Amino acid sequence: MVLGAKKDQDEQPAYFGAVLMQQFCFALISVFLILGGGSLLVHLVPRWQVEDLLLPLAAVAVGFQTQEFFRRYCFTKIQAKSALLVDGFYYGGQILIFSLLAWNRNLTPVTALWGMAGAALVAIVVGWFRAHGQLAFGLSLFKESVKSHWDFGKWLGGSAVLQWFSGQFFVYVAAAYLSASAAGAIKAAQNILGVTHILFLGMENFVPTRASQIFHTFGRKALNQYLKKVALCGGTATGFICLVAASAPGFWMELLYGASYAKYGYIVLWYAVIYMLIFFSRPLTAGLKALEHTKPTFTAYIVSSLFSLITAPFFVRLFYINGALFGVLCTQVIMVSIFLSSFVRFKISK
Repeated sequence: MVLGAKKDQDEQPAYFGAVLMQQFCFALISVFLILGGGSLLVHLVPRWQVEDLLLPLAAVAVGFQTQEFFRRYCFTKIQAKSALLVDGFYYGGQILIFSLLAWNRNLTPVTALWGMAGAALVAIVVGWFRAHGQLAFGLSLFKESVKSHWDFGKWLGGSAVLQWFSGQFFVYVAAAYLSASAAGAIKAAQNILGVTHILFLGMENFVPTRASQIFHTFGRKALNQYLKKVALCGGTATGFICLVAASAPGFWMELLYGASYAKYGYIVLWYAVIYMLIFFSRPLTAGLKALEHTKPTFTAYIVSSLFSLITAPFFVRLFYINGALFGVLCTQVIMVSIFLSSFVRFKISK
């Protein structure tokens, strides 16, 4: 969708039509993998009895991906009300369906999955009626867009895989070398700062596409100004949340998890700093996406993952929980440094 934001108005119908065709192709691949892999699992481990889950799970995969296309399309076209409508039918529909199933005492994994698929179908219909008049379909642009999406997304796909080996690896090592309670305390403190994810997810809906539109229309200087504005406004909001959490860390831990967790309040202080760094990586990666320069994202995850794999056992054994948190902080410093330097260097080269 970031690439679509750069298209001229007369090019967008054909482009987004091609993206929707790609979405359907990917959905079919997902169905094949779920049904094929699930059938193999049924054959290899029959005692798990997952055969009844395969079809509804495939339906959920197709439904979620397709409604996600329409909600992101609405954000790209700056149709926030339409995006909210799609989200409302999808997530609100799930709540309604689950409530009815529970009230009828028929809430099972299978019925829950079918309920999610049903809610997605309603959201897709809503999204289609909002967008179908603005879409055009053809094979010529389909082939071209597949190539451009591969060039743009291959580094992001690798980054998504490497996320599991970056900062989170220190938490896994803490659980292995220290105790499950230590890892639990770390995750409990992290959850207190988890409210910032509402802001982060909201930014992800519009900042990359808006940055792409601004760069395409007004150029690099305007892009820089927009990202500075995002960093200032979002950084102020994130900083306020982190300051509230850090002002009384023991109080929040005790309030949410009980008196036994109050002693782990110092972990909240670590995460207050870490989440500020996480925030500042957001406008930088949005800027890199707008420039179609996504390789640094993959590089950042490669470097931070290698750092985690090499140093995590050493830090945790020597400094325990503080060592794990210091490692997480270091991975964020590494990533923000790579994002920033790559953005600046790209500016100089252009």
